Amino acid sequence: TFCQDYKDKGFNFRFKLKNEGIWPAIAIGINDIAGTGFYSSEYIVGSYGINRSDFHFGIGWGALDGSKHKFNNPLSYIYNGFNNRPERFVGRGGQFQPGRYFSGKTASPFFGLSHAINKNLLFKLEYDSTFTPGRMGYEIPKEDFSYGIEYSFRDNFTVGFSRERGNY
Repeated sequence: TFCQDYKDKGFNFRFKLKNEGIWPAIAIGINDIAGTGFYSSEYIVGSYGINRSDFHFGIGWGALDGSKHKFNNPLSYIYNGFNNRPERFVGRGGQFQPGRYFSGKTASPFFGLSHAINKNLLFKLEYDSTFTPGRMGYEIPKEDFSYGIEYSFRDNFTVGFSRERGNY
């Protein structure tokens, strides 16, 4: 049998705070905003493009706080309550849990880059800090980097190949 009990609809929220200009674009987001809590995560990310390369760097909480390079939650310097993330999971989902948002003793960095080799070919590299503890049948990955390449045949048809982070 498969572990199917905690599959529910994942409602995600993302809001762009600032467009790119002299400084990077900034966005804030919450994944699984009203779920069980198994997959909930929050992030703040900045992105900036230089010529044919795009870079992004962010900080993640919750399921995105799985990096070996985690650090103290920077929001806890503003309010000590951000140190406490509820560890209980709520029912079968569908409930907002604002006490979880951007909380926990630590947060983790994530980053990535993409480079357009030409107008059709794009190379991507990413450091993924997603926490997969094996609780829901996920294996704990041995590698945190993913890389891939995409080829655009037309504006609406792209084929990509990637090596996802994992046990390789």
